[in-house]
Amino acid sequence: MFSCLHSIQLKICGEVFSNFSRIYSIEYSDFTLPKASSLLLRATEMDSKQAFGMAVKILRSRHGLAQEQLAPSQSYVSDVERGLKSPSVEKLIELSAHLGVHPATVLIKSQLLQDPEMSKEMLLSQISKELED
Repeated sequence: MFSCLHSIQLKICGEVFSNFSRIYSIEYSDFTLPKASSLLLRATEMDSKQAFGMAVKILRSRHGLAQEQLAPSQSYVSDVERGLKSPSVEKLIELSAHLGVHPATVLIKSQLLQDPEMSKEMLLSQISKELED
């Protein structure tokens, strides 16, 4: 567990990752944490590229895939996961196929990570209503 001189606020912004971990968003000031995985420590406000990258990383890890298995270039996947690059629609479809999920799943997962206040049910209900129009 983390030890520090000041209090920290943890906010769950993801679902269960592997057997025991969760993805947490940490707000902190004026204290240091031990070295930790970049997957576990994230800024409170995530931009869309970061959220998309985290969604890809979560889905890839959940399926036990290496970065090399998603695209010809491991460095491209790394850049996407770190929020440095945004894939085209064609690349989104390709990445989704390798992940074994629908492209909308990656986008929905990234939206849920970007807006942790929104529940999966609320988002799916909104999408369902928008598709009826």
